[in-house]
Amino acid sequence: MVWRIMLALALGCAAACPERAGAWDYPGTPRDLTPPIEFVKMTIVTPDSARLAAWYAPAQDSAGALLPGRHPGLLILPGDRDLMDERLHLVGGLARRGFSVLTFDHRGRGGSSDFFIDRRAVVHPEFLEDAHSALFILRRRAEVDSSRLAAYGESRGAALALALAGERPELRAVVAVSPPYSFRSWIEVLRREEPGEEFFVPDTWKRRDDADKAVDRFNGAILFVAGDRDLSTPSWMAEDLYKRYPRRKDLWIVEGAGHAGPQGPSRFAGELFLGRVSEFLHRELGLPPHRGWPER
Repeated sequence: MVWRIMLALALGCAAACPERAGAWDYPGTPRDLTPPIEFVKMTIVTPDSARLAAWYAPAQDSAGALLPGRHPGLLILPGDRDLMDERLHLVGGLARRGFSVLTFDHRGRGGSSDFFIDRRAVVHPEFLEDAHSALFILRRRAEVDSSRLAAYGESRGAALALALAGERPELRAVVAVSPPYSFRSWIEVLRREEPGEEFFVPDTWKRRDDADKAVDRFNGAILFVAGDRDLSTPSWMAEDLYKRYPRRKDLWIVEGAGHAGPQGPSRFAGELFLGRVSEFLHRELGLPPHRGWPER
């Protein structure tokens, strides 16, 4: 498969940017963090010509200075309805912990190209193709050690990160936050939350793997995280995936955390969350732990 790439720097060629990416005004970028995070705006063009708005932040130290050499690559997938600016705490916190981070918005979201999203569909297979394209870009960055790649996702993004890992053996670790055990089991929960809605899994997804099947095909390490007050993807889903996965794994149930947003594990636990994720990834990617940041 030929993967076509178009990159647009923050002040670069407007012709390389999709119209929506040029018009979409994200309320914040990594440069708005304290200290500011150096990053590059990108447009990723998928094999079927979708254009994905993306941010790439190379590895930096705790003061925001770029680190020389090659560093682990971390792909942060979109969640259910969040946009890139809602992942700033992850991009900044993990780039400052020595990871080269790439995140993006799915087609149909934010500055990415138009795509009809049926809210009743718990997944669109095109979203997994978006993730494949983003990983292709990340692993070819000069600052990235392509032998040390990991994926991170929350909610539906966690399921997609696991599905991606089942198809891309170069991934060595996954952080799955608030993952649905499978899209089938997630539908049962969603129908209880929203009676009358006809949620479904598209027929076009059925040749791909849900999280429960994807973990059977992955050989790396997985950190499963869930909030004990999560009603959308209850913690038993992460616990059952943890029990099912036979290889290197960790499980963290965050007391008091919900599903997403301010109550989701990544924001609710704050620096503790970033430290725990960093510790896991450094261990599994064969790197020494960073000094100067809270790990637990």
